[in-house]
Amino acid sequence: MNLMHDLEAAGLTWDLIYIGRKRMQVERPEKSVPRVRNLVEADYSYWTLGYVLSLRGAHKLLA
Repeated sequence: MNLMHDLEAAGLTWDLIYIGRKRMQVERPEKSVPRVRNLVEADYSYWTLGYVLSLRGAHKLLA
């Protein structure tokens, strides 16, 4: 997976990544994540098509 490789290479810590979603704040651009292609810091979303949880994110969800 290119996304997972890019995240590891960038040394980013993350909990949740949206795979697909409906953006609601389309008036302003979302902030790109440095060194990771096709990834932004998400603003408010209306619905989610899919997501990836890190192990740390899963622990937070269950806490």
